[in-house]
Amino acid sequence: MNKSKFYKKKQEYFFKIKGEKGQQVSEREIFMINGNALAGAIPILYEKKGAAFQLVYNLTGLTVLKEYLKSPFNKETFAFMIRDILEKYEKLQENVFNQQNVLLDLEHVFVNPATREICYI
Repeated sequence: MNKSKFYKKKQEYFFKIKGEKGQQVSEREIFMINGNALAGAIPILYEKKGAAFQLVYNLTGLTVLKEYLKSPFNKETFAFMIRDILEKYEKLQENVFNQQNVLLDLEHVFVNPATREICYI
């Protein structure tokens, strides 16, 4: 099981996933995410550490979906968010991404409060 943690550095918030020895990443998927070919995917800083690796995500300016859902919002905002989640999941399938690698629990899905866009790791 990969180790992961949230941390703060200066005024920025990050999420880090440490891969295990022998585990591989899809360079194609990282390239597409970092090239903004997949809307809503948070860009990845990929670092190779010997036989292992780590993935670092900058979450500055984003809010955890679980916390965002506690704030009041109208029906239109709710409908927009549901549609955004479904469209982005469909795009994952269209681009042949391994959906098992996408963290979809409420603690790991994020919202940009300014745009209401759903963002995921």
